[in-house]
Amino acid sequence: MSVTRMLMATSVVLACTAPVEQPAEGRIEQLAAQLREGDPWPEIREEHIRTLLPGAMDAAGVDAWVVFCRENANDPLAIHVGGGSAGGAAAYLFFRTAEGVDRVIIAPSSEVITIRERSPNSRVEARERDQNVFGAVANELRAAGAQSIAVNQSDLAAADGLTATQDAELRAALGATLASRLRSSQELVIRWLGVKIPAELAIMRKAAEITDLIEREAFLTVVPGQTTTASCTRRYAIASKVSAWITPGEAIRASRPVLTGGAGAIWPDSSNRVT
Repeated sequence: MSVTRMLMATSVVLACTAPVEQPAEGRIEQLAAQLREGDPWPEIREEHIRTLLPGAMDAAGVDAWVVFCRENANDPLAIHVGGGSAGGAAAYLFFRTAEGVDRVIIAPSSEVITIRERSPNSRVEARERDQNVFGAVANELRAAGAQSIAVNQSDLAAADGLTATQDAELRAALGATLASRLRSSQELVIRWLGVKIPAELAIMRKAAEITDLIEREAFLTVVPGQTTTASCTRRYAIASKVSAWITPGEAIRASRPVLTGGAGAIWPDSSNRVT
């Protein structure tokens, strides 16, 4: 998950942020600078896989998990397994072992050098352009003797990245026996990504504080009967220096000033107006 997406997502935890009496532009810049330093996500992803995935697979009752990655229509979980920048069709496989989780990546031969550099703890197998990725995956699953295979089919959007076409091709490559062992990855994904490691929590706390400060600044500019939700959103985007989806908003009609929280705060109702 990018810092921008984390900023937007952590609005839900603002109630846990310590009250701030006045917006602090300097504090926003300080926190934003800290979040822009380096890229912590490869290490976070590695720790998630190494420490949390084995237990999630056990809880879900699966001994193998397959995630297919590709450009233009990538799996929602691609970024979490290392396939966020996939080009040609690739597969990320995880096998539960006594020591933890073994990882195998099947990728186009033109991309394996980069993938090996980014995923040093995985065995990376090159796939030629004329080689079917599903056949290669089937061979790996047979060799591992997988008994319960998780794939991303689910009512949960984040765990529903396998398309109907991919599913059909995978089942054809597996054959009836192995195909009967396919399971939804939903429980695995919930148990795996539902737990946050300390490095993630530190980022979320900073992102929540930034979001809180920016929202306070935006709401303090509200003029009853004139300010629109679009202008508030636009101010939010500019202040946080991120792109935001801005839609035309109805006029905010406030009968009292926007305060910093509690009983004096005003909140949008279902009509997108503040009452």
